[in-house]
Amino acid sequence: MFYISNMLYELIQSMSQSEKRYFKIYASRIYKKENRPLLKLFDLIAQQSKYNETKLKSSFGGTHFAQKKMLLQYKLMDSLKSFHQGKNAHSILDELLAEFRILLNKSIFKHAEKKLKKAKQIAEDFELFTELIRIKQAETELYVATTNADTLDKHIKNMRLEIPELVQLLDKELIIENAYIHFVKANSEREFIRNKEELENLKKSTTQIFKINTEQIGSFHSKIQFYYTKGLYHYLSGDFTESLKWFKKQDQSFTEHPHINSEFQFEQARTLANISLLSIKTRSSDSFRKSYADLKNCVGKTQRLNNQINYWCYVLKFSQMVEKGDYQHAIEFSTENHQLDQLEIKFEIENILATERNLMLFGRVKSQMMLGQNKKALYLINTFLNSPHSESQQDAYILIRFLFLILHLELENTDVVENGIRSLERYLKQKKRFFLFEETTINLLNKLCLTSNKKIKGNLWNDYRKKLSEFKQDPFERNATVNFNLVEWLELKI
Repeated sequence: MFYISNMLYELIQSMSQSEKRYFKIYASRIYKKENRPLLKLFDLIAQQSKYNETKLKSSFGGTHFAQKKMLLQYKLMDSLKSFHQGKNAHSILDELLAEFRILLNKSIFKHAEKKLKKAKQIAEDFELFTELIRIKQAETELYVATTNADTLDKHIKNMRLEIPELVQLLDKELIIENAYIHFVKANSEREFIRNKEELENLKKSTTQIFKINTEQIGSFHSKIQFYYTKGLYHYLSGDFTESLKWFKKQDQSFTEHPHINSEFQFEQARTLANISLLSIKTRSSDSFRKSYADLKNCVGKTQRLNNQINYWCYVLKFSQMVEKGDYQHAIEFSTENHQLDQLEIKFEIENILATERNLMLFGRVKSQMMLGQNKKALYLINTFLNSPHSESQQDAYILIRFLFLILHLELENTDVVENGIRSLERYLKQKKRFFLFEETTINLLNKLCLTSNKKIKGNLWNDYRKKLSEFKQDPFERNATVNFNLVEWLELKI
């Protein structure tokens, strides 16, 4: 029963306040006021910050506990289906096709045909090609049932022409979908491309998608995935200017298809967040102001999406302060809103929005280091390294470990640095992330540990700064310090 319990918990935690209210009204119609075990079980699960079966059973009572969990799951799903009925194109089509089948079985053919025509119009408007195939199959059933031979012959001839065209459109959708999933996975593991081999591997997954002309893409959903994939490809390659162009094209697609936007609220909000972030990185002030304002005006259908939008706005405003060098105000801003701190903790537990959380981490660490508050910066890093998902994005994790050693060196904890260098070097080689930046930084740290002479140390830091400036010209090594501009800190230090 663990699977059902876990699913119940995830389902209840994901529900919006409107969905929860609706379920309580829905359940109240079934049970008398003095006996509402489902509502009690629902509230107990909703109150848990982490699912605890033993505690739940103790609070609720063990009698028929498993059966009541199962019943609650069924009633929740029924309630959610009822709540969302008619609220998106897919649910409307399911409803229309179900009504069509009832009318067909009762031989009410004229009204059954009206249901199909309405369904077909919606499927075409929302570019739902798989649904169009279902509708065409339903049309065949209608013509067979009405024994209309002439209409059936004409319909079959049309289907022989239309189905291959729909299959071709679906084939392009699958190519784009596959590349999209590959890129999202790549971005969840590593933030940036660090050598030619990684770039070639990424290109292999784009061979088919990059051959597709945008004019050949049939559905709006595929088009926004196409633009997202192109934007992410250039982002992973470290070309933020080119990446920004593709995300702006994605945003333009939403503007051109206002009747479909409600189906893709998360994707639209994420697009605006990406444009805002890339505008900060490319220092495009006008672009940032527009996209940030549009993002702030987004209102999601669910509380979860609104939480993500609020957090994106928080991260972006903070990142802009850091980029401008307004470090004191950035620190003050990041400690003002306790609700957003709670959101950050929640997202960490769920292991989502890792890139955004890392932006906050690096921004906070950089602000403290630029203000000379090294102990506070080290505290932030230690908290991160001790968190359960610290390695979820490898490149961020590696750079944080380097900053950990640099800060200990600044605090003259040489023993910690010497041990840390050996551990980090083993890790880098094991993970095959020992590139020129990593090798150069390891060598620097080793040399700094061997001398106490301030002049020699100063020369070593200065030589290292020059090396990092050279790395900025390398398409792969420049990506090592995207999250934390070490050159800025070194210029201040030297």
